[in-house]
Amino acid sequence: MIAHLRELYTYRSLLFAFVLRDYKARYKHTSLGIAWAIIQPLFLMFVFTLVFSIFFKVNTGGVPYPVFSYVALLPWTFISKAFSVSGQKFISSRGLITKIYFPREIIPLSVVLSNLIDFGFGTLVFILMFIYYRIPLSPSLVFLLVLFPMQILLATGLSLLGSVLSALFRDLEFAMPLFIQIWMYASPVIYSVRNLQSRFHLFFYFNPVTGIIDGFRDAIILGRVPDLRYLATSFVISVFIFFFGYWMFKRLEYVLVDIL
Repeated sequence: MIAHLRELYTYRSLLFAFVLRDYKARYKHTSLGIAWAIIQPLFLMFVFTLVFSIFFKVNTGGVPYPVFSYVALLPWTFISKAFSVSGQKFISSRGLITKIYFPREIIPLSVVLSNLIDFGFGTLVFILMFIYYRIPLSPSLVFLLVLFPMQILLATGLSLLGSVLSALFRDLEFAMPLFIQIWMYASPVIYSVRNLQSRFHLFFYFNPVTGIIDGFRDAIILGRVPDLRYLATSFVISVFIFFFGYWMFKRLEYVLVDIL
């Protein structure tokens, strides 16, 4: 793996070129351009606030629901997009993959990095919300030093897996939106796992985004230490998915080139 990382470092200029190309192409023919990076999570926040704050009264621990949901939408959108888009991007790049040699993991990695830019724009909006609602700074913010790398690790592993699975099983392109939708409602995006009955907790231990999403919410807006059990479980699963995804991608790299 060290040799692969060295090769990847050698091709770092190509990686950044892919990131720039991907990001420009994403909003090229839209009227609002990169504003969509902010509009999409804001629109979801508005819908969730309308439904789960006014009608269903989700317990937020006294935090305004717009902030409660938006802080969860940031990591969720980043991770889910990296997973869902990577396969499409890998298949659509078959002209380059089959004609020119370069480390093929550059393509899913470029998807992760381009979505990280959107995450950055979304974070700027959240900072404004943070100030508007006068949420106090807390020592628990130190956990972001763990949570931020965790979400990148998980997103990268899922992006690599998504590229492999999409190339092998083309039906995944049509099944992916449905899977992402189900996964979102099975994740603590619109609610906190702490508010659920204990009999459901075991299920959430096996969801790798649980510790990340609830961790962001706890550390940033609730000012408390994230649940270390969920955090540790999410960390272990994220590390496993990253290494398994990278191993599978490199193992099947040339097979994927042949079937594209």
